[in-house]
Amino acid sequence: MDSGTDGQIGKRTAAAAIWLVSVRLLTKSIDFIALLVLARLLTPADFGLVAIAMTLIFIVEAVLELPINQALVRQSAITQSQLDTAFTLAVLRGLILAALLALAAYPFSFVYGDHRLVGLVLALGWAPVLRGLMSPKLAVYARQIDFRRDFIIDLSGKVVSLAFSIVLAWQTHSYWALVLGTVVTPLVMMITSYLVAPYRPRLSLRDWPIFAGFAGWSTVTQMLSALSWQADRLILGRFATRQQLGTFTLANDLSYIPELALIKPIMRPLMSAFAHVGDSPERLRHA
Repeated sequence: MDSGTDGQIGKRTAAAAIWLVSVRLLTKSIDFIALLVLARLLTPADFGLVAIAMTLIFIVEAVLELPINQALVRQSAITQSQLDTAFTLAVLRGLILAALLALAAYPFSFVYGDHRLVGLVLALGWAPVLRGLMSPKLAVYARQIDFRRDFIIDLSGKVVSLAFSIVLAWQTHSYWALVLGTVVTPLVMMITSYLVAPYRPRLSLRDWPIFAGFAGWSTVTQMLSALSWQADRLILGRFATRQQLGTFTLANDLSYIPELALIKPIMRPLMSAFAHVGDSPERLRHA
């Protein structure tokens, strides 16, 4: 019986992985088109300036990352109370993240000698906040190894952002096209998530203990990983010109497209599949 069940889980996991890789290939193709068009409308210095601001955003976001979705998927049955707790934690994380970025914006701009970074950090800081406020109900479908809704969410965000960024860049030829495009993507994705995975927000910390273990052990690892990941941009942003950093950023982002499109999407259905067999050491070893 377990063998047949595991076989069904394996088939669903493989199908979900193929689905997510296809979705990611499509969205990364849109990103590639956006980069090509924006590279023609904007200057490398524009990309370099935004890249410096995004470095701080990435580090703070990574350090404060809460694996809320992973904690929910691990549950044998996801309850309304758990969804409410997940949403509340996401709101609290967003408030803390926004406050830290607001406090860091001016010192960061002083270190890099560019006052424009204050406004950029404050504006770009909305992106990780919005990313964290996606409907927690998506975890219910992830637990079922059903990622079809992710296709709608990802594609809608990328398409709207592509159109928005290109039109704004065409009209203004300003780096703000990159900034607002970066913020529009998670905004559209967040709104779409509540349309395809309806959830009525409620504030509660009743089930905080099931998330506590996930929140504590990975903080130091996330901090070191984030610093390592962004070290090149931190150093180049301080000593290289904005144009040189922008050229490096464009090339670096393009080089990561295969990994982001082909490897990382597979991890989500695998995590959901292991959640189904994790209670049995023998089944987990076989899986």
